[in-house]
Amino acid sequence: MNSSPLNASTNLIASASVILLRLNDGNLEVLLLQKNRDITFGGSWVFPGGRVDNSDIAQSDGAPFSTERNAAYRECLEESGISIEKNRLIPVSEWTTPVIRPKRFRTLFFIYDATFLTDSVVIDHGEIVNYQWIEINEALRLHQSKSLVLAGPAFVQLSQFKNILNLHDELTKLQQNDLQFYTPRVHLIEGGAVCLYSGDDCYECLNPNAASDDDATTNRLEKAINQHRLYMYKQAPWEYVAQFTR
Repeated sequence: MNSSPLNASTNLIASASVILLRLNDGNLEVLLLQKNRDITFGGSWVFPGGRVDNSDIAQSDGAPFSTERNAAYRECLEESGISIEKNRLIPVSEWTTPVIRPKRFRTLFFIYDATFLTDSVVIDHGEIVNYQWIEINEALRLHQSKSLVLAGPAFVQLSQFKNILNLHDELTKLQQNDLQFYTPRVHLIEGGAVCLYSGDDCYECLNPNAASDDDATTNRLEKAINQHRLYMYKQAPWEYVAQFTR
């Protein structure tokens, strides 16, 4: 897998997150934690994770993603009480907050098979106020009904994993895939916004430094053949589109 330095830009906050998946009576579930409303991403439901700190860097052995694995392990233990094996963390994607946002993160997402974990979830009721193991499709349904709030990256990742039929085979495939990079570019539309990702025909058309809203761009987006985007409506259900012809 390819790697990119998390500290390539001084205004990016390096962080790591782990998507814990498990099979429970044949159903694929994910662990979600609810953030305290008074902190960053407050009130939203997230995967265990957080910023890379100095101890993660100091303990790095120089192997690819070693620092981020350390952060994912530490944050998972601190936020959920679950101890995972660092060498079983599979890096799947790197998300960088759009340039237009004042506070920017570069987060490495790992996936982890938690089917056979025996640890009970323990939260601090401070930074994390609630948790649930939940079927992926149910989490997406609750988000669409506004009963549960997911951030864009979590919505996209769960949308990509919702149709997994064999977790072992999917993880084996992910180990062989290249890391996927996401730096959204934003276009404002009636009723919300659309975030474009690399691979979309219109991705390079959008200014990374500002959100666009002109009608000409809206028309180009509607006519694009290859689409990789997330429609984030304020009232209507969100829609993740990954449509490629080549």
